[in-house]
Amino acid sequence: MAPEGAHLPHRFRNSGGHLRAYRSGGLSARLTQQVKGARSWYSNSISVVPSGGSLFGGEGKLLPISKVDEIKSVQGVKGAAAGIGVFVEDSGGFSFGAPDLVIGLDLAASQDILEPLKVDSGRGLEPDDRGKALVGATLAEKLGAEVGGTVELRGEEFEVAGVLQPTLPAPDTTALFIIK
Repeated sequence: MAPEGAHLPHRFRNSGGHLRAYRSGGLSARLTQQVKGARSWYSNSISVVPSGGSLFGGEGKLLPISKVDEIKSVQGVKGAAAGIGVFVEDSGGFSFGAPDLVIGLDLAASQDILEPLKVDSGRGLEPDDRGKALVGATLAEKLGAEVGGTVELRGEEFEVAGVLQPTLPAPDTTALFIIK
């Protein structure tokens, strides 16, 4: 703790024996950008999981592929796509941001989801891209991923087809590959 009468930056003030951090302009701007990015990424889609499951499998609980057609038939649903996501690592650690994910998707049925994502280097995924991945900016940096190189995701090698432009929400920490 700072001595009594010490001059602290405006965002730190002595508060009864502990320091309290106040809103910082740079952090606030980044958080606002993350919220806006997440809103645009998540606002047009709904993830459907089985009871007791999660977006990441939830103890082996997965929806049968036949549910895709059933979901497509619901009034107001524009489309539905099968996919599966898992954490890049089984760390179980806590993060204030989006977790690092590997997501397998049906490319043809996922175009509406992928459309807002912009490729920074390389290219997006194409129908015959088995064994290739499109990697989010933050995850690419963390893994040292470069276009044309390879990354290991959950014990599998993938050639990096492209790296996405930074968006600040979940796509930055995601690697996408084709499952169908």
